[in-house]
Amino acid sequence: MREVVEIIDGDRGVNYPKNNEFLSGGDCVFLNAKNVSGTNFDFTDVQFITKDKDQLMRSGKMKRGDFVLTTRGTVGNIAYYGDDMSYDNVRINSGMVILRPQKDVINEKFFHLFLISQNFRNQIEAIKSGSAQPQLPIRDLKLFEINLPSIDRQKNIAQTLFPINDKIELNNKISKNLEAMAQAIFKEWFIEFNFPVELVKSEKLKVKSKGYKDAGGKMVDSELGKIPEEWRVGKLGEIVNLIRERVRNYKEWQNEKLLDLGRFPTKSLAMVSFGKGGEMTTSVFRFRKFDILFGAIRPYFHKVLIAPFNGVTNSSVFVIHPKQDIFWSFLVTILFSERTISYATQCSSGTKMPVVKWEDLCDMPIIIPDIAIVKSFDNKVGSFYKKIIKLVEENQTLSSLRDLLLPKLMSGEIRI
Repeated sequence: MREVVEIIDGDRGVNYPKNNEFLSGGDCVFLNAKNVSGTNFDFTDVQFITKDKDQLMRSGKMKRGDFVLTTRGTVGNIAYYGDDMSYDNVRINSGMVILRPQKDVINEKFFHLFLISQNFRNQIEAIKSGSAQPQLPIRDLKLFEINLPSIDRQKNIAQTLFPINDKIELNNKISKNLEAMAQAIFKEWFIEFNFPVELVKSEKLKVKSKGYKDAGGKMVDSELGKIPEEWRVGKLGEIVNLIRERVRNYKEWQNEKLLDLGRFPTKSLAMVSFGKGGEMTTSVFRFRKFDILFGAIRPYFHKVLIAPFNGVTNSSVFVIHPKQDIFWSFLVTILFSERTISYATQCSSGTKMPVVKWEDLCDMPIIIPDIAIVKSFDNKVGSFYKKIIKLVEENQTLSSLRDLLLPKLMSGEIRI
């Protein structure tokens, strides 16, 4: 790959920003791991450095048309810095590299397809080092192989396959919007306490008002602040079960779909090993479709999702199901929230690889609403999450089609 792509490391010298130098606004974006969390940028949580600090740094500045690749911790996430990006000045951190394709040799969209292909992911899995802190050294990245047709064929391949990628990205945007809608309703009902008054049987409420609080609903003190008098404060553990259905041998494991929250979805599970009798020496656990999966290692990476299929994952992922089904949407929204991620991060132990314990997560205080309101919320928001799962399933099909066609088009087995 070094023959067609320039690989640029970031500045790791004396001018590398210290924690107290990051700002919530400023001249230059300084990327963090959350910003490159899959195959696109996510600027929900952005940090900046000053113009003076930016000018002091020697390398690691992105240009339009560049790609960024994460090379430490969660390895293999990528994002494209195109003309549609709203930030003009962007720098990478020490866990990333810039990939700058030589445009006269390799088409940008063709290279983009390669970076999100199964071929590229397989090469990452084969070469990344470090079990506690996986890394992808630049010296190894330079050796990655890419089948390179003529520039004209590259353009044709990109024109053929990129619409598939565009549809996947559109589905991802729809999913994010649905999740945002769910969080907005959750905030309205369970933080601002303006859930529909018809859900509360009380003659004291002003029925014409929009919600409980606006209608004059009685609020009482609690450790989480004012809450409706019919509600109480409890612990997350009151509404959740940890599912630990262990896969014990190769025969049980070999036909299962695998999932690792490091890069969803993936085709491999790190370091699965077996004893002489075929019994598994690695802890691998089943999950079912619609279970909630919560990454316990470095929870600040926000590795939380709804299982889109039946499969297996490793012990660093909590497989969670509500104790009562009507709490499913309520629980999903809580676990997806920044409050839960912040709580889990604060409870984590370990310096390089902080991990949250299940017992600590279960101790998180939450509001336990009236059961009728929980049921109504599930009826309203559950359809959002189920739509997200359908979009994930569609993306799986589209990704498989793209991964099937790309090598055939590159090799000339299929002509266009």
